[in-house]
Amino acid sequence: MRINQNQKQFQLEVVGYQYPYAEDKYDRNWLRVKVHVVEGEKKYETVDPFLLAEDISHMIEWFQVLPNPTYTELDFIEPNLCFAYVGEKGGLFEIDIQLTLEITPPWATNDTHVMKFFITEIEREEIVRSLHRQGEKFPERTE
Repeated sequence: MRINQNQKQFQLEVVGYQYPYAEDKYDRNWLRVKVHVVEGEKKYETVDPFLLAEDISHMIEWFQVLPNPTYTELDFIEPNLCFAYVGEKGGLFEIDIQLTLEITPPWATNDTHVMKFFITEIEREEIVRSLHRQGEKFPERTE
């Protein structure tokens, strides 16, 4: 998924399973995720295993139902990433993306770095499509 706006960019891409040959169901579903952040001239990219395969489904569901999510915040077992729905203004969905721990950009002044975006309905739909593609490429492994 990618969000571009006013010299800011947040990109999240699943690049593989952390343990591709693990036998334990839980271990088998940890994903290696690349995060790419741009703010003005500053750029940061990292790869870290902070999402489970099932988290992609949760992200799809959360973005699909905007502006009426069941929960205003979507966070995960590993507290590196959180999406927060702030509200709707003039047909735009205000989203805060909170980056923490291993995925915090080096220029951040706090433990949690917040990126604020205003996305259109078309952008929301593209986020959902992108997450679907990633979920299909790296599905939850049950066996």
